Amino acid sequence: MGGSLGAGQDAGRGLEHNRGMPLRLLVKRIEVHEQHGQRYVFSAMLWEVDGAATRLVEWKDFAGTVQLGVWLAGVAGKYGRQNVSVDWTDHLRGDPRLVEILSGIFGLPPVS
Repeated sequence: MGGSLGAGQDAGRGLEHNRGMPLRLLVKRIEVHEQHGQRYVFSAMLWEVDGAATRLVEWKDFAGTVQLGVWLAGVAGKYGRQNVSVDWTDHLRGDPRLVEILSGIFGLPPVS
């Protein structure tokens, strides 16, 4: 859930991302938890993928879809939406609201 990072923090703060490397985005609903009086229900992780090597670039937990959507739009702007592939898990495809948000931002239909 939060590992050593507090919810809402960037795991990749201060780290450089090689713009040539592909990125993989994982978004999921999480067990509701509270931290600093805030309830979190979504988690998103952005991974840099280089063959067998992967590195966590950013990780955040979110209270709702609006907060998540704002962060995802920032990811698309910062790294280029064409450089980010969404990990369309069965759970993600089964959540119409998340499918709508991710498809709208990244222009990608869910893969069956």
